[in-house]
Amino acid sequence: MGAVPSSRMYHRAAVDSDAGIMYVYGGVHIRNRDKARLPADSEAGTVHCFKIHSYKWTTMTTTGGCRPCSTTLLAFGWHKGALWAVPDLPVDDRSSRNSSRASSKKGQQGYKLLRLDLYTKAWQEVTTVGKPPCQRSDACSIHHNSQIIVYGGKTVQ
Repeated sequence: MGAVPSSRMYHRAAVDSDAGIMYVYGGVHIRNRDKARLPADSEAGTVHCFKIHSYKWTTMTTTGGCRPCSTTLLAFGWHKGALWAVPDLPVDDRSSRNSSRASSKKGQQGYKLLRLDLYTKAWQEVTTVGKPPCQRSDACSIHHNSQIIVYGGKTVQ
């Protein structure tokens, strides 16, 4: 069976149907005694892997200077041998449009696109072109035809 991840909500999952693996990232759990929202995993960047054919869970510890520090992701998908993620912005960044933490290396405000190479298990920031989506929470996303499509949610003013 392997180490089954803890109960969680606001997590993301992506499936590599060729390899028969579902990847689960992040989320939070609610502590019963005071209803506090706590990260579901003790270390940022942890990815849980479920091998569909053997019903076995494993945990992948990842590396890289740009691991997602958020426990929630705006988007998460599988494409061409890698996991692609757009970390949700920390609450501090949502409230301040001029926050330096919300800016990427090139000074562009908003979200960053990250790629997890499954061979090296290292996260890398991917340079993007065009305008990123506006800051939002509670959105849905899918990966389709080499695109990450973000839909809905609440914009952060």
